[in-house]
Amino acid sequence: MVYENHPTGPKNLLEAVRENDIEKIRKFAKRKGELESRDMYGMTPLIGAAMDGNVEAVKILLEAGADVNAQDNSKRTALIYASIFGHSEIARILLDYGADTRIADELGMTAEMWCISQKNILLLNLILRREGRPFKAETIYYREEIQ
Repeated sequence: MVYENHPTGPKNLLEAVRENDIEKIRKFAKRKGELESRDMYGMTPLIGAAMDGNVEAVKILLEAGADVNAQDNSKRTALIYASIFGHSEIARILLDYGADTRIADELGMTAEMWCISQKNILLLNLILRREGRPFKAETIYYREEIQ
């Protein structure tokens, strides 16, 4: 997320994540209600950190109890954004914390589908292994639609 920094520093967890202020993220993550606060797009601090590729912030927020499966206004989760932007390490951490790979966004796309769309074979393989499904290279090019 690209935002202008607040001239006096972050005032809440969302701003701290946007500004990548790890010290403030740790501080605000302890406040009741901050973990699930949302911006005008429905993004939580965890979703913002995952989108930005901020591994340390993602770890702090999950350890503090952030909802790993929270969805924004587009129904996208932190795992979906990690898949869209190719943040494999963040995806692995989210999966370790129980991210649901079956959640679809408003376009009907799951994290797996976004990996295919982005041709991210490594992340796709990680998700498929976590689901207990064998990885097949043809998955990238051929999909049977379930009617």
